[in-house]
Amino acid sequence: MKLLIIDDEAELRRTVELTLRLAWPEAVVLGAPDGAQGLLLQEREQPDCVLVDVGLPDLDGFEVCRHIRARSRVPLVMLTVRAAEADIVAGFEAGADDYLTKPFGNLELVARLRALLRRSQAPGLQVFRCRDLEVDFRRWTVIVAGQEVRLSPTEFGLLRCLVEHAGEVRPFAALLQEVWGPEYTDERGYLRVHIHNLKQKLGDHRRQAPLIANERGVGYRFVPDSPERSPQ
Repeated sequence: MKLLIIDDEAELRRTVELTLRLAWPEAVVLGAPDGAQGLLLQEREQPDCVLVDVGLPDLDGFEVCRHIRARSRVPLVMLTVRAAEADIVAGFEAGADDYLTKPFGNLELVARLRALLRRSQAPGLQVFRCRDLEVDFRRWTVIVAGQEVRLSPTEFGLLRCLVEHAGEVRPFAALLQEVWGPEYTDERGYLRVHIHNLKQKLGDHRRQAPLIANERGVGYRFVPDSPERSPQ
């Protein structure tokens, strides 16, 4: 396993690298002090997870996330001292899967990375078709109206949970636990932003009958229309 941290604080990089090596002794931990070097390392080394600081000296972390997300589905975690909701939303919209506010504890960092890696690798339905949507969970491909759209690992996890229970209302807490883990069951803001991004990518803003419905105060429901599932 390879893990990449992009942060201009050398001391923080060393601390995080030590923490990750202790948690995953077999892992290769890579570090970059700025966005340009981070993007080069990500492209060359193809890590299994990337941690990106927002306040980098060249490209900001949001731009780095957008660059990576445009060409990869690798799990992304943003590291920042900014705790405002607008900054968290901006991170998710740039393609981040999680958002960790500095200062953070080593145990929290490891727990969040374990949860992120677990959900990015979790099995689910292999093929799902409904209306103009086709999802191949084996190949991580999503086709909407004949066009491929790119989902982050978290968006993919959300879609999988929703279609596995197509037609049923999935409560907020259930989705948060299934996709993020039990420690996230109160983070409705996370869920709201990722559902919004997922609906945009699935084209729900153009539909008279959306694929994902918000059951106000309860949760979300994938609205099927003679869905086809394939075990192959």
